[in-house]
Amino acid sequence: MNFKLFTLTTILLTASLSGCLDGNLSDNQNIDCTTLSAGHDDDGKLRILTYDVLALNDSMIESFETATGIEIEFIKESDAGGILDQMMLTKEAQQADLMIGLDNSYLQTAIENCLLRETLFTQSPQYQNISSSSLEAYQGKLAIPFDQGTVCLNYDENFVDGENITIPTSLWNLTEPQWNGKTSFPSPLSSSPGRAFMLATIDYFES
Repeated sequence: MNFKLFTLTTILLTASLSGCLDGNLSDNQNIDCTTLSAGHDDDGKLRILTYDVLALNDSMIESFETATGIEIEFIKESDAGGILDQMMLTKEAQQADLMIGLDNSYLQTAIENCLLRETLFTQSPQYQNISSSSLEAYQGKLAIPFDQGTVCLNYDENFVDGENITIPTSLWNLTEPQWNGKTSFPSPLSSSPGRAFMLATIDYFES
């Protein structure tokens, strides 16, 4: 099969966020969070909970370790849903010092369950370099934008030939009979792209 990519005219941007795990939640005074103990000894390592496609190359990691003398250890999950599950399962004794990869659709759950604490980066001059559009989803002290992406669908050009079946240009096209049972996407319960696509459809059809 030859697969190509098309981008829907209505695209939901999802900002992946990084935050410090475990502790006081100052963003929402209605939630009483207490500081929990770490689930590992302070052995000088920086443990980062993230997903398995995190784009940090070896040279970046080596540069950080050389400059700081701190060794990095990654705890990797398959996606944002796995990251949140790991944070929930180890809430009483968090295994990581830093989380990278929750998008803005999962962040609220992490905040409500007291899984994050304030990051001092919001006090850094470098924080001012973050674009205002990247901060639209969240502007508190518990997480900062890391990257963003678009929701796209792949199609088989041998099946979608532009004659018998045309290339969709909107979400409405996917509701047509010719697409019934022919569209699939990852589960929104565990997949960041799957949840982003679900939220995009809700926003699209309610607007």
